[in-house]
Order: sequence, then C-alpha cells, then structure tokens
Amino acid sequence: AQLAMTAMRRVLGNDHPETLTSIDTMGDVRSAQGKYAAAEALYREALAGRRRVLGKQHPQTLQSIANVGRSLFNQTRYKAATPYAREALALRRRVLGNTHPDTLESIRDMSTTYWSSGKFAEAVKFGQEALQRSRTVWGDRHPDTLGTADNLTVMLVEAGRLQDAETLVKNTLEIERELYGDDNQKRLQSLAVLGSVLHEQGRLAEAESALRQSYEGMRRTLGDDHKDTLEIGGGVANILREQGKPDQ
Repeated sequence: AQLAMTAMRRVLGNDHPETLTSIDTMGDVRSAQGKYAAAEALYREALAGRRRVLGKQHPQTLQSIANVGRSLFNQTRYKAATPYAREALALRRRVLGNTHPDTLESIRDMSTTYWSSGKFAEAVKFGQEALQRSRTVWGDRHPDTLGTADNLTVMLVEAGRLQDAETLVKNTLEIERELYGDDNQKRLQSLAVLGSVLHEQGRLAEAESALRQSYEGMRRTLGDDHKDTLEIGGGVANILREQGKPDQ
C-alpha cells in the first residue's frame, strides 16, 4: 500500500482521485496497525483532496469525513471526533438517505461516540435508530442487526434502562439460538450479558442460571483455561458469594 501510494503521487499527482483513494487506503492500513495518529494524518489529506477534487457531498468525501472522526475516536479524542461524526451523518442523510449502509454506519458512529463520552441518553437515542433502520434494511436475523442490538443492550444498561436491556437481549438470544444453536459463541456471550443485566436488577438466582449456561457452554467449546471461560466463571463465583454460597 505504501509503494502504491508513493507511485501514484509521483505518476498521477497528489490530487488525482486514484491517488486520493490510495492515501485513504493507507490510512486504513495504519489504523489496522493501531497507528491512529498516522492514520488521522492520511485521512485528513484524503479529505482535503476529495473536497477539492470531488466536491463536498461526494460519497468518497463523506467517507473521508467519517474516517477522520473515527481516527480521532480511536485516539480517545471523543470531543474532537464528535463534529466529524455529526457532519458525516447529516450529509449522508441528505445525500444517500436514511437507509443507505453508509448512513447506518454513521448513526452507529454517533451512538458509540456519545457513549464513550458518557452521554448515555444520546447514545441510546442513536443506538435505537441504528437498530430500527438495520432491522428495516437487513432484517432481524442479519449479523449487523444482531451486533447493533448487542451494542444497544450495553448502552441501555449504562443508561439504567435495565428492563429494556433485558427485553432486547432475550430477543437476541432467541434469534441466535435459531440461527446458530445453543453453543455458538455469540449466543454464549449474549447469555453472559443477560446474566449481567439480571444481576444489576438484583435477581441473583436468575443471573446465576444465565451465567452458568454461558460458563458451561464456554467450557465445552473453548476449554477450561480460555480467558472467556475464566471471566464468565468468575462472574458465577461472584454471584454465588453474594447469595451466601461461598463453598460453591
């Protein structure tokens, strides 16, 4: 990617659309490497060039706006990331429509940015919209819809909306059982989330049951020493202590 970008700069010039695509791709590479500041610089260069060459409302320009925001988010610069996420969403709504996959991506970005900033009510608002539109576009059983539901469940817990979180995660569990079976990792993780939601409500016996199911499934599929198995096992142990069962 580095060689391609350098060659295109030399042969086509910095503002050629293919060069700008190569710069953007190099930003993706740096981001995947965890070099978020380097990715930000590349994304900013691609954004500036695309605004000049393609215009302010071209879909690739909008992708660059979102990329800059995401690179700032990855550096935990949430306040700086928010205007980019907001601009990308507003333009994508206008240019692409509310049900375009890029617009759904921006709705999820807004939700995640607000959640990381501790603005849980705003995060839930965008998370709910993301889930509603994902269901409309992809259907209830699509992996993107299920992933969006998982994220919203966590946000609902943080916002203190435990009953809503419980309803949502139980719905997710039913779909995951139908799609993947009892011992799928996604379903086992959802069981653990249900256990946490029930625990937060003080429903310890029900929480223990959900976490035990998750734990036993993890043992069968991942083994006793896997970090996920150990983490869920620790959760079971904590609930047993709270119920006055230290020996178990």
